[in-house]
Amino acid sequence: MKLLKITDVQKISKKFSKNILLHKTRTNLTSYDYESVFEKSQYLACGLQDDGVKSGDRFAFMATPGIEYLACLWAAWSVNAIAVPLSLKSPIPELQYVLGDARPTALFASDPFKSALNSANNPFSNKFVEPSSHFAPAALQKEYSDPALMIYTSGTTGRPKGALHTCGSLSAQTATLVSDWKYTENDCFIHCLPLHHVHGLVNCLIAPTSVGASLKMHETFNPAAVLHDLVDEKEPRANVLMAVPTVYVKLMDEAEKQGMKKIDLGHMRMVVSGSAAMPKPVNNRWKNLTGRDLLERYGMTEFGMALSQPLDTELRVGVGVQARVRSDESGEIVCVSGETDSQLEVQGQLEIKSAGLFREYWNLPDKTYEEFTADGWFKTGDQVRFDGENYHILGRASVDIIKSGGYKISALEIERVMLEHADIKEIACFAIPDEIFGEKIAAVIVSRNEINEENLKKWCKERLAAYKIPRLFIQVEEIEKNAMGKINKKSLKNKFFPEE
Repeated sequence: MKLLKITDVQKISKKFSKNILLHKTRTNLTSYDYESVFEKSQYLACGLQDDGVKSGDRFAFMATPGIEYLACLWAAWSVNAIAVPLSLKSPIPELQYVLGDARPTALFASDPFKSALNSANNPFSNKFVEPSSHFAPAALQKEYSDPALMIYTSGTTGRPKGALHTCGSLSAQTATLVSDWKYTENDCFIHCLPLHHVHGLVNCLIAPTSVGASLKMHETFNPAAVLHDLVDEKEPRANVLMAVPTVYVKLMDEAEKQGMKKIDLGHMRMVVSGSAAMPKPVNNRWKNLTGRDLLERYGMTEFGMALSQPLDTELRVGVGVQARVRSDESGEIVCVSGETDSQLEVQGQLEIKSAGLFREYWNLPDKTYEEFTADGWFKTGDQVRFDGENYHILGRASVDIIKSGGYKISALEIERVMLEHADIKEIACFAIPDEIFGEKIAAVIVSRNEINEENLKKWCKERLAAYKIPRLFIQVEEIEKNAMGKINKKSLKNKFFPEE
């Protein structure tokens, strides 16, 4: 079957021209149909062309969720550029790193974010682009092999890496979502997720717009505003919500605050949780409040959604995706989707193969090579158990990966940044369980001088995103190491949190 080119925004906008794409919300006060969103994107596309942006150039943008964000994304694809969405909450050093790595030919920033991108230390501050005064729809056509989107990973094994997706890989990811979860133009999504990650960008924006669906898009997550959209009986009624476990906890807290004992979600076609494992107490609490279980899915920046929970079953391999399990003990393949005896139960590392796989890590050919097997399967780094029918994600093989509030966080990155503090001699970060966030970050520190915890948190806030700042600091005189001089984090964690 020939895939719809999701980067052919002119074709999509013509097909659904009068469908409402963006509905009014408390923060986005105007509704826009597909035709008007496309028109706005073309003024910006002409601005990119006027500034000399060519096929394959990078266009980085820090845009308010809503029509400005969509205009940036569609403008990039209209001129065959690579869209590079930036985090709206990253501190200046993180933005500088991404910009220095991507080296964009052009930049765009919505008014609230211009100061962040226009800092004196930004070598690309002369690259800002504005919409043109003239309108001429671009006629460039992307091939499936053309690069289209670069999403930066969470930096779980060091510095964040730019995962480069093609028109073909994004189209394949979209086809999987539409097939598995039956997206149609009658769907109305509540969108309250960050747009520099696959979950918010592909699952909740690119895929829905490919079928003419509509969105109630929130600039930031506000529990009261999202809860309002969830229960609002006025047309158009939302019928799909995708979020992370932390969002559902905050929605339930808000419902309790408003005195809601029960919430009727009979109008909701899907309520989905992803980006982090759903704690059972949270799911049970949600079911008690709404009468509904939360559907779950599994994916990564490098391939979108690979395992999904269809509307009535456990985690299965998505349409167009292959999965296999490699034994930790023997290194042999012990399970391949569609080929394994249904009575077999195995455990090991999950590997994925699909048309939705990214093409490469930007400017990191050796790292790209390392992450693939000789026969083209991607090594996810996640442990999985297959029970003969369903997949159960057990978590990362590395203790240096922390999943908190829907974010995948690198302990190594936090340690690297915090070692810049003049009084920190050694540090080891790891995860401990948290009922609300799934996991929270603990840091064991050897200091040169006693450190005031509040001052340390302020110091971190200037250098790390809020979700990367440790919630718990433990100051010690020495951190034990093995004969090779390495810290055993599992032993360290057990020492301070023996029951965690």
